Amino acid sequence: MKKHDYAQYCVGCGLCGAKCGQKMQKTDKGYLVHANEMPDKCVEFCDEYCPASQNSINKLNTSSVWGYYEKVHIGYSSDREIRNNASSGGVLSALAIYLLDKGLIDAVIHTGKDEKLPYNTMTKISVTKQDVMKNCGSRYAISHSLLDMWEFVEPGKKYCYIGKPCDVTALKNFLEKNEMLSEQFPYIFSFFCAGMPSTQANLELLAKLNCKEECIDLTYRGNGWPGFATAVDRNGNEHQLDYVTAWGGILGRDINRFCRFCLDGIGERADISCGDAWYLLPDGNPDFTEHEGRNIVFTRNAKGNTLLQDAVRDGYIIIEPIDDVDNYLKQMQKYQFVRRSTMSVKLLACRMFGMNIPYSSKGVVKELAKHASISDKYKIFKGTIKRILTKKI
Repeated sequence: MKKHDYAQYCVGCGLCGAKCGQKMQKTDKGYLVHANEMPDKCVEFCDEYCPASQNSINKLNTSSVWGYYEKVHIGYSSDREIRNNASSGGVLSALAIYLLDKGLIDAVIHTGKDEKLPYNTMTKISVTKQDVMKNCGSRYAISHSLLDMWEFVEPGKKYCYIGKPCDVTALKNFLEKNEMLSEQFPYIFSFFCAGMPSTQANLELLAKLNCKEECIDLTYRGNGWPGFATAVDRNGNEHQLDYVTAWGGILGRDINRFCRFCLDGIGERADISCGDAWYLLPDGNPDFTEHEGRNIVFTRNAKGNTLLQDAVRDGYIIIEPIDDVDNYLKQMQKYQFVRRSTMSVKLLACRMFGMNIPYSSKGVVKELAKHASISDKYKIFKGTIKRILTKKI
């Protein structure tokens, strides 16, 4: 991509800031992105490692809408506390704890809440089960772990990294060119992502919760599945919104610009990636009412598959088979299915109106488009034009 494209579509992972010295700046919505001034060395760096780069997009696997995977299961933690407190089934938290318990890693690097400003995030390092539990669960807020995680990385130690799909892509790209550092990250996990909400969206959420000025704690999911967005005020009172209202009505409507064109919300480059294994309503749509949590679990390489089976064998995780995988997945994770398979018509609509859009491989979107129905393509095409005309994209 060109310099101005990187500035316009920066996902804010922070890798170029940490490893190339790229200057970063905050937008009016709170996103930390790199400044418009971009030295040639940083352009070359982003060409190689940025999740929005041509290099990253061309690495996407189109063998199925879900990318390459060894196995896919429904799963959840056997520990009821983990399962209840996590965003869904607690599989990634259980795997992280398993790795620590077995001495396969020294620490987990992931994202948790900022204790001083609960709608912000901080990069965290966890070395015990209690640490992992404290930092588990969704953070529907801005994060840039690849900017500041390196202060935790010590020579000779091994880590499990858990992050958004875009962060995982950038990290994997970087580790592929840095063999010694790669050995320090034997396990990399990701979770399904529908976009990174802005700080502005989080403040709108708190206003809706009537807790904007007094908030001392904010959780987005957990304590059930999907759980409630819950803000706690200075007097200890809880203010709650259901998942559909909090995400669908507020947070998901104001996400990072690149997220609207992202082809990998499913963690293709991770060893293991997990999403919500929603139950289905009689009409085939996902059921967002409260249930016991469970994950859809993709093992994306042999290492990830072996790890999951070992954790199941040792009683940390329970897995269940899936009948008619392709049909079930496109209903259970309908958003991700439609998002990937209709990206071609979204891009077409943007080009028709002369929009500057991020790089997207014609071959990749063409292959993914084979899985979309005509009705889905028409709906997305029409909806994209409407959002362009109303300046919402």
